[in-house]
Amino acid sequence: MISFVRRLLHRPVHQLGSLGRAPRSGQRLRNERFASYLASNNRRSLNTDRQDALLAGRRLLRSALMLGLVALAAWVVVESASAIGVF
Repeated sequence: MISFVRRLLHRPVHQLGSLGRAPRSGQRLRNERFASYLASNNRRSLNTDRQDALLAGRRLLRSALMLGLVALAAWVVVESASAIGVF
């Protein structure tokens, strides 16, 4: 039973380096095909300032939405209390 579980949870060893080759001593790992793909498609780099501004805007929108929901709930409670006071 233990060997069955170990076999299920076993992660295979991945080959490092480009195309499964071991890296040469003193050189960084790289994948030539991936670098070629990036160079040929001329992809723009991610503008992190815009990404941070987008995340801050979403956070602000979420806060405003929660404040609106709290204000709506408070209004419902106040109107319900005034309606009960009428009777």
